[in-house]
Amino acid sequence: TMNTRLIKETRDLLPVFAGALPLIVVLQLIWPSSGLGYSALGVACMIMAGSAFGTEFQHRTLSLLLSQPIPRSVIWREKMLVLGASMLVSLAALLVCMAVRRPTFGNQDCLYLVLVPLCTFCGAPFWTLMLRQGIGGMVAAVVFPSGIIAACALVYAQLGANNEAVLVATMVSLLLIYCALVYWLGYAKFKRLEAVDGPARELSLPAGLEAFFVRPLT
Repeated sequence: TMNTRLIKETRDLLPVFAGALPLIVVLQLIWPSSGLGYSALGVACMIMAGSAFGTEFQHRTLSLLLSQPIPRSVIWREKMLVLGASMLVSLAALLVCMAVRRPTFGNQDCLYLVLVPLCTFCGAPFWTLMLRQGIGGMVAAVVFPSGIIAACALVYAQLGANNEAVLVATMVSLLLIYCALVYWLGYAKFKRLEAVDGPARELSLPAGLEAFFVRPLT
């Protein structure tokens, strides 16, 4: 049933969520001006987003997941629903702590609190499905948005522009386009996945080199 599947998805993310939530709260309450609470939120979102599909590859359960008599769109929606709820609860906890210890915050804080969860929510599932591993998906979900920001800053520096508002607006626009694109690509990739593709790729030595190391132990 739907409730059973949602419980299963929640259980997969629960260890990361249960560890990250108190960490976000403690860091933001004790060191509100250090930015550690922000960093903890970013790391938590990255790990949860990569784990949403990464655990299926890690535990070799993707074939079982795809073989269920359930439309792929339903499976995708349920996974993303649980992931989004986990991120929203983490974000809400940080906002409550910010209201307690620092009532006002600037535009940069708002952009960070919106764009970091959004980029990881949209990007990590796609990169995880593409690379077929959770860690790779987490890294790519950070590298590509960071690359977009760095490229915008570099172009503006080369052009000698000094209008910060235009730079920020350009970065935000490109990141929103990136989010929409990778979310759609991730959904399309998931719908095309075949059950036989479930097992993750394993690194292995060439046959001759493997025999060289195994022979003394035989």
